[in-house]
Formats: sequence, C-alpha cells, structure tokens
Amino acid sequence: MFPNYAEVEKDYYRRTKIYPIMHTVVIRRDVYERNPWVALSIYKALCRAKEHAYELLADMGSPKVSSAWLQPLIEEEKTILGPDWYPYGIEANRPSIEALLQYTHEHGLTDRRVKLEELFAPSTLRDIPLTEGQRV
Repeated sequence: MFPNYAEVEKDYYRRTKIYPIMHTVVIRRDVYERNPWVALSIYKALCRAKEHAYELLADMGSPKVSSAWLQPLIEEEKTILGPDWYPYGIEANRPSIEALLQYTHEHGLTDRRVKLEELFAPSTLRDIPLTEGQRV
C-alpha cells in the first residue's frame, strides 16, 4: 500500500502509540468458569516464552536468524518501541485495544462501545508479578 511502509508505520506508532495487534488468545467462558486459574497460567507461560525468545535474539554468538543486519534492526526497534517491543498485558496495549474497540463500534460491528474490562478475565486486568521484582 505504501512503498515506504516501514517509515509510515514507525511514524504512526510514534504519533499514536498504537501497535497493530496480530494475535490474541481466547479462552471459552465455560472453560474459564470451571478453571479460573487458566487465564493467568497461560498468560504467565506466554510471558516466559517471550522473554526466552528475546534472550535468543540477543545471543549474537549464535544468531537464531540469518540476517546481516539483525542487530541494528533489533536496536532500532528497541529505540522506537522500547525494550519490550512486543508487550503483553492490558495496560501495555491499552491504546491499541481502546482504538480497536472504538473502531469496531464506529463501523457497526458492535451495537455499543464495548468496555475493555468486559473482554478480559478479571485476573488479567491488573499488573501481574511474573517473578520476584519483575512485573508483566
């Protein structure tokens, strides 16, 4: 759509702090109601997996991706997006989620403006300690 798509996307992020969400994890309500621990358990497991992936990317002694410019690319993304360039959790993604909810209502996909808190398991609505001193 844009020949200079990377610059357009970077500019959009700088202005809006909206980063397009590419994946979601959905738990059926009946599963959550029978096993309320499942939401937080899955969330913590995914956070640990993401941290492991970041560690693998940072290991330049044995790169996991063959790219001559991987390190500069990682550094550029960290500069623009911050140290956690794929943030998990509601607060870290609030601008993107709120925009999604607004657009779904404006385009007639919902009959009212759905509240963010209606979409997520209550146990995931607050900061979650992952390990001692670390919060997700």
